[in-house]
Amino acid sequence: MIYRLYASLATLRSALVWTLLAAMLFISLIQIMRALPPSAPSVVALQLAFTPSRMEAVLNAWGASGRQAYLLSLAPDFFYPLAYACALGAWIALLSAIPGRAPSFWVLFLFMLPFMAAAMDYVENFLHLWMLALTDSLSPSLIFLASLAAAIKWGLAGISLLSLPPLFLRWWIIGRVSARKQQNAGV
Repeated sequence: MIYRLYASLATLRSALVWTLLAAMLFISLIQIMRALPPSAPSVVALQLAFTPSRMEAVLNAWGASGRQAYLLSLAPDFFYPLAYACALGAWIALLSAIPGRAPSFWVLFLFMLPFMAAAMDYVENFLHLWMLALTDSLSPSLIFLASLAAAIKWGLAGISLLSLPPLFLRWWIIGRVSARKQQNAGV
């Protein structure tokens, strides 16, 4: 299943389409979050609150309109993790694919990191939705779990993003070497 997903995303078209979708969703999230007061803490501060007192401080600084904006942002944020996971996964697959060779365990592991990040994003979103809209109760354990999921998400997404420049360099070198071999074989 992972290999089939890897193979299906390892195209420039997939990478561009998913990147465009992720960018559009990200822009929509930014537009919704513009309702936060200018000096208020960021969404990341809420995501990484870890304690009820820090989460309450963020929510109080946001006020009712900021809290409502955050809850509204959860609608597109339920599509955004899939889009960014597929975008990052597509770029990782495209840049790591070697024609005629199956991807190694480590390449597939790297490929799966954005999808694991998206899974953590869904856990975080669900827990925030549960606490802020469904129960209106800030449970210390749920806040900690949501923050832990967010921290893991950010770490995995960061590793995925940081893997792209070396993968691009590897892809470029392989392309150059291949082109020279073909050029030398033709001479």
